[in-house]
Amino acid sequence: MRRLAGWMGATGAALAVFVAGDLARAGEPVAGAATGGLPDLVERGAPDADATAPAGPPTAPTESPAPPAEAAAKPDGNPLAFDVGNGFVLTPNAQYLLRYRYHQGHDFSEGNNANTLRHRARLGLDVTFDETVGVFVQLQDVRLFGEERNTLGDYSADGFDLHQGFAHVTPTKGLEFRLGRQEIAYENHRLIGTVGWVEQARAFDALRVSLDRGVLHWDAFYSKTGENASATTNADGEPFHTGDKDVMAFNLHVDPIEELGIGAIGVADMDWGVDRRLYTAGLLASAKLPAGISVGVEGYYQFGAARGDVEHSAYFLGAQAKAVFDVPTTPFLQLFGDFSSGDDDTTDTTVKVFDTLYATNHKFYGESDFFLNLPLNTGGRGLRDTGAKIGLRPIEMLQAEATYHLFGAMAVQADDLATFGHEVDVKVALKPWKPFSWDLVYALFVPEDIFEAGVADPRPEHFVYSTASVTF
Repeated sequence: MRRLAGWMGATGAALAVFVAGDLARAGEPVAGAATGGLPDLVERGAPDADATAPAGPPTAPTESPAPPAEAAAKPDGNPLAFDVGNGFVLTPNAQYLLRYRYHQGHDFSEGNNANTLRHRARLGLDVTFDETVGVFVQLQDVRLFGEERNTLGDYSADGFDLHQGFAHVTPTKGLEFRLGRQEIAYENHRLIGTVGWVEQARAFDALRVSLDRGVLHWDAFYSKTGENASATTNADGEPFHTGDKDVMAFNLHVDPIEELGIGAIGVADMDWGVDRRLYTAGLLASAKLPAGISVGVEGYYQFGAARGDVEHSAYFLGAQAKAVFDVPTTPFLQLFGDFSSGDDDTTDTTVKVFDTLYATNHKFYGESDFFLNLPLNTGGRGLRDTGAKIGLRPIEMLQAEATYHLFGAMAVQADDLATFGHEVDVKVALKPWKPFSWDLVYALFVPEDIFEAGVADPRPEHFVYSTASVTF
């Protein structure tokens, strides 16, 4: 707890410095509601599948509300925003997403094929008063087509939930507080992400503060990710709650010049049931160079301890380079490498495998989703993901791309197995109108020794999905 208190104290001190500066210079323009983020390069995967879905209240308007006759006026630049007078602005939002999936069981064996249709329906409303205080509520229904099995007798809506619901306060331009259930993403989603790819997406029950100073953005939050009101006693006779989990994180992002972005992230993830305190800290940067070249790097170190003299010591490194060619179809070539440390001896008390925490891993590790949960999906071996992507935009509304991944283990364990396999992804994305998008993806995964182990007649896996989304 002393470490936790110290971490919170340091975060609070940093916030106090930023807030003091902001209050002294109130009235500077707001940079926007962005949570920081590097240029396109670090967003290697397609933007999180739900990148266009509403993730929170609109940015407070930086100009006076338009006269009633122009209620249109779009007080915040959103065509759906409506100035109802007396300082109140209402902004509704909605989304309907339908996704078809065909997959073969993730077991490299014959059979177990599945064809499913799954949807997400969202409806949200933001109510803001005087550009200062407001409430955002977003309801969501997620279901598999046919899961209710009775068109009349089953109406329980098991997947209906409050996806987001929070109050937001902006006491001065550039400073915002959010209290409640909310989506949160830091930088490229490597450690903290919304996971919009899955229909339910991720939301945190959190207290959050953000500060924008133009070229500088700072954000921090505390979230309760597990709660058990019933206390028990550990071996030392000390009370603890087996289900209690907490996470705290911060993100500092600076754009010193237009062509350069630098970010820092720190995360403290606590599981009090096993007395685990896992800390992750690192930096990422990207730069846009002449001739359509962009490069990016990122690195994180993870450390901590848990009951039973367990110690954590792990790392992650990533690098990418992208070239966009200045011709009508804007073709591009991208090379990438991600290296997540593994554990060659899972029997000792030192954990050397990197945990990606609350990441959106679908963005990085292939469309087939064999590595959504790291380290679980690698058996503690870590992951080396190297490959390349090519793409082009034959017309403005259409983009096509193909990606190759070579997945290997970062640590060789007692079985001497070293490679998970190869994956090829082909994707076509169409956006004929601003609210509507559609994509079609085919993925082929060819297993190697790690995934072939224990399978009598291992076969390649095929995966197909198609998504249609309308978002307002």
